[in-house]
Amino acid sequence: MFMEKPKMHPYIPIVIGVLSVSLSAIFVKFSTADAGVIAFYRMLFSVLLMLPLFLYKYTPELKELRKKDWLFSIVAGVFLAFHFILWFESVNYPPLIDFAV
Repeated sequence: MFMEKPKMHPYIPIVIGVLSVSLSAIFVKFSTADAGVIAFYRMLFSVLLMLPLFLYKYTPELKELRKKDWLFSIVAGVFLAFHFILWFESVNYPPLIDFAV
């Protein structure tokens, strides 16, 4: 049997993801908005970009979710929001160690 050739080279999304994560702290540092505002828009744009693909591919699975699954998803989203708010706020603090000698 032959394996199906992937539509995209697997390293391309990995490189895009690594660059996105690596550059996000720089963009947050240059931003003048509050940490909560930055976190809100980061999560909003992520949901808007991923929702159509999610609904297209996983509508049957979405119908099978129970209340417990929805609750866990909401709690995970709240913790993710707090993670982003606290991380974005931490970027605004000066470093504890001065590496410039």
